[in-house]
Amino acid sequence: MRINLRFILLFCLSICFCFIRCSNSVKTEKVAIKEELTIPSKSAISGAISQEDIVKTEMQEKQKAEVKKDTKDGELQKTLENKPKVKASKKEPIPAKNLEPKITFEETIHDFEEITAGDIIEVKYNFENTGKAPLVIKSATATCGCTVPSYPFIPIEPGEHGFIGVTYNSVGKSGEQKPSITIITNAAPAKYVLHLQGNVLQKKKQE
Repeated sequence: MRINLRFILLFCLSICFCFIRCSNSVKTEKVAIKEELTIPSKSAISGAISQEDIVKTEMQEKQKAEVKKDTKDGELQKTLENKPKVKASKKEPIPAKNLEPKITFEETIHDFEEITAGDIIEVKYNFENTGKAPLVIKSATATCGCTVPSYPFIPIEPGEHGFIGVTYNSVGKSGEQKPSITIITNAAPAKYVLHLQGNVLQKKKQE
């Protein structure tokens, strides 16, 4: 009978010990699960912190770059403002007309009055370049073969003088004569007309 009681007592104690042990393990697991749910893992915390640091670092770098750019732009603007301005020299344009040559004749009509048929006369129409550029006589033509003009082939500088030479041959002519010579130049106007006039008398017959 004593053996049975001892056995029963030991059995009861072992059952109580097992029950207490199981109860403690369940509590420990519940606490661990609760901690896992409430406290984030170290890796998650470190990941969140590193991501936030990266964002902050990028924003700081961007702000620094913007500050540097603003500073450079400000310095450049100040440099341009402080740079001495060179005033462009104002030169009044010279009108093109003032640079043109101009021919001024002493006379444009020459009257040889009376000559005898067969006489040859020579006339000079003197002129001056009263313009501001070299004068060029391009051509000289007469209305009659009896009148032969000549002219200078080199440019006449401003202020210089020249002449148009005319040789008139009265052979075969009789009465009033009015040949003309047309001059073409590089002046304005370009065309000038010279006139030669007079009376050609017939030779008296020898008795």
